[in-house]
Amino acid sequence: MLKVNNLNIFDNKRVIIKKANFEIRLNNFYGAIGRDFKEVFEAILNFREIVQGTILLSHELFQTKKVNYNNKRHIANIRKVIGYISHEDFFLNFGTVLNHLRWFGEINEVIDIAIELGLGDLITKKPETLTDKEKIYFKLALALVKKPSILLIDEPLKYLTMEEMSEFIRVVKRQTNKRNENIGVVILSESIFEFKEEFDKILKLESGVFSDD
Repeated sequence: MLKVNNLNIFDNKRVIIKKANFEIRLNNFYGAIGRDFKEVFEAILNFREIVQGTILLSHELFQTKKVNYNNKRHIANIRKVIGYISHEDFFLNFGTVLNHLRWFGEINEVIDIAIELGLGDLITKKPETLTDKEKIYFKLALALVKKPSILLIDEPLKYLTMEEMSEFIRVVKRQTNKRNENIGVVILSESIFEFKEEFDKILKLESGVFSDD
């Protein structure tokens, strides 16, 4: 479980997040909506400084639940435990789809995941040559290979149509259930209410304040 307590984030003196309190329970599937929700993802992963508040993470890599962002080992471990699919493209400047996947997993495992996600015929291609739809499934494959306990996904609609988004959500649910029953998933999208029946709960961020539905 990941729990956020009284999180405050500022950007050039503007309050982005104000006293955020929420939790991501394992084996739960969350939708999320809010213009600045990405900042929360980045704060959890230490890509953005946390001004106030604490983040608790229950995992065997942490002797204490409280994440210490001044501890390099804690930061490295949290990025092992939490998978993040950004809506931006961060690929290595060399290699194929298979090369990227092999960076994080064994050959048999990564090939199985690639095939299950419809990437079997694309493993010899370079990531930058993939279509938008292929890229989001490639990013999902990269995340799954790492075997995360928490998976954060930022705006899949950058890559997908609304119809494709519906199928993508079902694929994420099916794949995470298959590979790890104890995983918490959060999918962030401005159109998340169009798919609300797929989620256990919707997390909302409005004017810097959190609520859930």
